[in-house]
Amino acid sequence: RRAPRAGETMPSAAVVVRGAALLGSLATALGGWFSSPAPAVAELSTSNFDGHIGKHKTLLKFYAPWCGHCKDLAPKFEAAAKQLQGRDVSFAKVDGTTSKELAERYEVQSYPQLLWLEDGQRTDYSGERTTESIVSFVKMMIRPPVVEGEEPEAPGKIPNVILYAPTLSDGFRQAAEAHRKEGVWYFVKSSAGAKIVMQHRREEPIETTTAVDMEDSIVEFFKANQLPVFGLLDQSTWAIYNGKALVWALFPVNARKGGVEEVETQIRPMMMEVANKFRGQYTFVYIDTEVYKEPIYNMLGVKRFPAVVVQRNAGSKERFSYSGDMSAETITDFLEKVDRGEVEPTVKSEPPPSSNTGVVRILVGSTLQEEAFREDKDVLVKLYAPWCGHCKAMEPEYKKLGQYIKQWELSDLVTIAKIDATANDVVDALASSGFPTLYFIPAGSQQPVKYEGTDRTSKALWQFIKQHASKPEEIKAVQARVRAKKASKEL
Repeated sequence: RRAPRAGETMPSAAVVVRGAALLGSLATALGGWFSSPAPAVAELSTSNFDGHIGKHKTLLKFYAPWCGHCKDLAPKFEAAAKQLQGRDVSFAKVDGTTSKELAERYEVQSYPQLLWLEDGQRTDYSGERTTESIVSFVKMMIRPPVVEGEEPEAPGKIPNVILYAPTLSDGFRQAAEAHRKEGVWYFVKSSAGAKIVMQHRREEPIETTTAVDMEDSIVEFFKANQLPVFGLLDQSTWAIYNGKALVWALFPVNARKGGVEEVETQIRPMMMEVANKFRGQYTFVYIDTEVYKEPIYNMLGVKRFPAVVVQRNAGSKERFSYSGDMSAETITDFLEKVDRGEVEPTVKSEPPPSSNTGVVRILVGSTLQEEAFREDKDVLVKLYAPWCGHCKAMEPEYKKLGQYIKQWELSDLVTIAKIDATANDVVDALASSGFPTLYFIPAGSQQPVKYEGTDRTSKALWQFIKQHASKPEEIKAVQARVRAKKASKEL
C-alpha cells in the first residue's frame, strides 16, 4: 500500500468497513436485478418430481433427446410457457430415457407425450403440437368449470353452454365439471325463465328449458347437440367424431389467402344446406387439406381437391368419393345415390404392375379381392410397409418360399403374394396393427387364417401352409411326381 502524500490522510478502518458493507449491499441488489430468471419450463427428474407436482397444476412433457418430434415441439412448448408465466400453472419436462421410473408410472408409450396433472388426476393432451393449441388447452384447464359474471365469448372449436337463470344450480356445475374439456360453460344471471343455450361457431343457437337444474338432463342435452352441423376436423377434435358417419368436405386451402377459415367462409352456406337435409344421418366436417394432406390420402385415398367423401363409419375403409361440380344440388344428388347403392366404393390403389411373373406375386388395392380370395388356389399374403425393417429382413426368406413353390411345381395350388398396405386399401378381413402381417386364404374361403408365429423363415411358413392347405393331398401328389421326375433324370 502506498504512503499518503503531503496533506493527504488515509481513511480510518471504520470508514473502510462501512464502505465495504455498502458495496456488498449494492452488489446484492444488482445481483437480484441481473440474475437469470427462473426457466419457463422446469426440468424434472425422479429426485424433484413429486415435490413439484404436489405444489402446481402442471402441463408435463415427456421427451427423449433423440426424438425429432420432441425437438420440433421444444420451442413451441417453451413459447406457450412464456405466454402463460404468472398464471397459476407450471410447465415442466421430463427426459423419459433417464427418468424411466416416471415414464413407466405414467405409461409413456411414445415421445413426446403431454399430460395435464392436477390434484393427483391426469388428463392426456390430444391437441395439435402448436403454441396456440397448447395455450388454449391450458387456459381451458385453469379456468373455473363455470365462468360467472362475464359476457360469453364467441365459440371456438368447442361449443359454449350457457345457463340463464336466477341462480347457478349444482346440476349445471356438476355437468360442467364432468365435460369442461368438451365445452365452455357459462352462468349468466337472469330473472327470466331458466334456460340453457348451446352455441356452436357460426351456427344458430340451440335452447332447452327442460330440467335445466338436473345434471343428467343437462348432460343428455349436451351430448345430443355436442357436434356442430358443419364442423372443423383436426387433431384436437378428432376424438368427438370417432365412430361417426362422416361427409368430408375437402377443398383446396391456401395459407397465404386466409387458410382453412377463408375456405370455410366460402363453402359454409352450401354445405350447411346439404348438411341440414341429412341431419341425423351424417356428420359433416371440413379440414385443412394442406396441413393434413398426407393423412387425408392415407385414410381416404384422395389427392386432388375439391372432393366430397362419404365415410359411413369414421376409420372405415369403405368410402365413396365425388369430385364433380360442387353445388348443394350436385352434392345432395351424390349422397342420395350413395344411399341407394348406386355409387361404387372408392379404393386406394397403386397401378397394377405391368409385369407380375416373379415368384412373389404383387397385389394392389384394386386387385386384392380378386387375387387373394380365389376359388381355385390357396394364397399366402404378406402385408408390408416399405419403411419397415422387419419386412425388409424377412424378404429373402419370403422370396425363398416363392422359389420353393415354383421349383416343386405347386403354382397351380398355392400363390405367394404381398401388398404394400400403406399405399393400397386392404379389406377388413386382412386387418393389421403392425408389419409384416401374414394371412393364409384357403381356396374358396372368405376366412383368412392369420400367421401368429414368430419364426418367419421359409421353412416355418411352408409348414404353416401345409397345415391349412385346402388340397393337402394334391400338394403331396405333385411333390411326389416332381420327386420321381428328378430321380428319373439322375438315372
